[in-house]
Amino acid sequence: MKPPSDNPEILRIIAHEQDKLSPVFHREVDQLIGHVVEQLQPKRGFAGNSVDGPLLASMTEDYLKSVNTTGAIPCITDTWNVAVKCRCETVMKKLLEEYRHELKLCIDQQSLPMEEDSPDDVQSTNPHTLFGIHRAILLRKIQSLLKQVGHFVGTSTDLYSRDSLVDELEHSTARFEEVEVKKTAERSARVKKVTGGELLEFAQQNYSKSRSACVALFEKLYQPVQYKLNAIDQYTLFKN
Repeated sequence: MKPPSDNPEILRIIAHEQDKLSPVFHREVDQLIGHVVEQLQPKRGFAGNSVDGPLLASMTEDYLKSVNTTGAIPCITDTWNVAVKCRCETVMKKLLEEYRHELKLCIDQQSLPMEEDSPDDVQSTNPHTLFGIHRAILLRKIQSLLKQVGHFVGTSTDLYSRDSLVDELEHSTARFEEVEVKKTAERSARVKKVTGGELLEFAQQNYSKSRSACVALFEKLYQPVQYKLNAIDQYTLFKN
């Protein structure tokens, strides 16, 4: 391969002078990259899974720890499991951050309070209800999760399965429990409420603002009724 340039000054600061390098050098570099890409195959993990740079780096780090630990025996299976676990945790953390950001963005665009619809209606992705927005974003994050790490799990380890990853993501975004709610002084009912996960904070805000809006509406509607009641002669009211 020809040298990048005959100018020593350009070679000294080559990183900042790439546009001044020899056209022949650029062409031969492109040819070399093409040759490397064509000839080399990506590294493979268990069950033929492709290993990208971050996963390979994690495996190498864990394997070297074992090599440098007195009495430890390096085990490629354990190293693979650790690498897959780290990848899953990293992806999960990023997806939860994305979920929270997107949920807040959608809520800010419509403002609270808003309708919630039923937690049992798992098919609803109504963009105008809190749970509908939650489900729509969650479905996108599940697809992204399986696309990024779905091919790693279920190979050599029982640490994760596709179903367990989806369950973990669902529970991290929202957890529902049945609670007893009083409808009247004599009657109560069991309903599902958000009790945990990223959705909880927004559900609590929605409940608080819904309650405030209901109180304000009641006071607005009751005020003219109360005015008329106060205007009635008390003796007449007692007589009647």
